[in-house]
Amino acid sequence: MLEPLQSWRLTMDGEVRARPCQRGETATHPVPVSLDVRFDAITPAIGTDGQPSGGPKSAEAAAAAGTVGKGHLEQAGRWTGSLTVDGVRHEWHGAHGNRDRSWGPRRWGGPKMWRWFSINFSNGNIGEDMHFGGIRLGTEAGDLHRGWVWDGDRATSVREWDVRTELADDGVTHRVVHLEVHDKSGRIYPLRGDVLRVADIGQAGGTMVNEGLARWTYEDPAGEVRTGFGICEYLHQLDDGGRPVVPVT
Repeated sequence: MLEPLQSWRLTMDGEVRARPCQRGETATHPVPVSLDVRFDAITPAIGTDGQPSGGPKSAEAAAAAGTVGKGHLEQAGRWTGSLTVDGVRHEWHGAHGNRDRSWGPRRWGGPKMWRWFSINFSNGNIGEDMHFGGIRLGTEAGDLHRGWVWDGDRATSVREWDVRTELADDGVTHRVVHLEVHDKSGRIYPLRGDVLRVADIGQAGGTMVNEGLARWTYEDPAGEVRTGFGICEYLHQLDDGGRPVVPVT
């Protein structure tokens, strides 16, 4: 940590076991990895550290607290530095991305489903970046909608993640995400995410987590189209036939 809630430097030089980022690939091999990057925050850290706030909790929030954590912070920023994997060097010069921090349990088998988003837009001008972060999480009490929108000047809480998904032929892998983000000030942001790559980052006991890297587009009220990138992560609980217990809509 270089400066609290503002800047971090991450370094690594070692060897890891790796496999191709393709469904069904299980064989791994050793790969040398070298990392030296710096994160500089664009937005304040948004969320809560899980300490009691004294305010009432919704039934959905209470149902989620025992399985996916009591606190969570997210923060948008810029990454600068390099990553070398198996002799191939990648460099970033102010690339957009988010960091997050969670407190409490992370029991993937608890939620009925989730749709987690981390999305960054920029037109290259300081102060005109847009960032979206948050989750729609299925509980026994109903879906919990949590998150934030940063419009370049301020953060506003998300009221609803309205999600429609185009799936691959397997009926579970997301390929296109149509997303309307409703914030608590009454604004609506229509987004489209074209999924570039999906990694199966966890599957055990009937739970599947597919993390997608997507190219996002947004048309603002003036008709200007912005392009950004980010994550759309889908968690499914699967039945005995391998189908999502909560249908993907």
